[in-house]
Amino acid sequence: MKAVRRSGGQAVGTAYPAIRLSAQGFPTRPPKPARLAPVRFPPFTETRLPNGLDLIVIEHHEQPVLSVSLSFRAGDAYDPAGKNGLAELVAELLSKGTGARTAEQIAATIEGVGGSLSASSNQDFLTVSVDALSDDAQLAFDLLGDVTLHSTFSESELELARTRALSALALQLSEPGSLADRFFAQELYGRHPYARRPTAESYKAVTRDDVVKFAAQRLRPAGSLVVVAGDVTAAQVQDLIAKTFGSWRGAAPAALPPVAVPSNRTSSRATRPSLPPIPATTPVASPPRFWAVAPTPGSSSFCASKRAGPTAPTPRCTATGASATGRPRPRYAPR
Repeated sequence: MKAVRRSGGQAVGTAYPAIRLSAQGFPTRPPKPARLAPVRFPPFTETRLPNGLDLIVIEHHEQPVLSVSLSFRAGDAYDPAGKNGLAELVAELLSKGTGARTAEQIAATIEGVGGSLSASSNQDFLTVSVDALSDDAQLAFDLLGDVTLHSTFSESELELARTRALSALALQLSEPGSLADRFFAQELYGRHPYARRPTAESYKAVTRDDVVKFAAQRLRPAGSLVVVAGDVTAAQVQDLIAKTFGSWRGAAPAALPPVAVPSNRTSSRATRPSLPPIPATTPVASPPRFWAVAPTPGSSSFCASKRAGPTAPTPRCTATGASATGRPRPRYAPR
């Protein structure tokens, strides 16, 4: 191998020894599985309260913090047909105002002690979580009980939550990964509720009455689970739970009805919705010697480039447009 550099207008060559890489064959057998390491859970106590609420306490006294999670069988799979996204909206509205506190007061109260309070939903569960210092355990349980039992689900907050959900949905539908997840769930679960995903129509179909009814039917103590971990004792937690949820009553909500999962699998192709056309003022390389696809900031798509010749410039991805056929067409800008 010889490298050439220029010095004083003259080319100077330097010779390097040739390096030959030895051929490596691909393995013919998969590697042996590693030994399974035993899972060691920390010590915990488990109790069922008279109202049916299950309590798990994990004492961890190394740091003066406390974490509480209250989970209900009220996830996305329990959304009524045609109103997918209802559980998500209910979770968001729980901390947006109660009979005693406004949304701003709830946020100021928990943030004033360096804590956090949030609620979210997944396919199976709706979970309300609060984190705070262990010295503020009483306040943490007060807020948890207030948002769980006394949320007002105001119409104005519902409209704000709906607007945010529609904006997030529009971004998801522009990402190939999100589209693939939707089609994968439909093919995998068929008519099972796990296959359903929110749409713009389903978000718009949700009313305040739907939110109130869903919360009343699904957010009940029986069949729910509260997990407390941190610098507290089991006796202290049971006393706080009794004060917060002792008078709370409600039978366990209905379980999901059994639905047959399809046994036959077929392949499907998902098409990304057409993007807006490129403005006429945007310079586009024609014909391009490389291609590039770039998402908007924050998306999970990719940006890649491929040279067509040794002198092709390095591209800088800026945005994507749509061609006359509806397929994504890249824009280019010199670096």
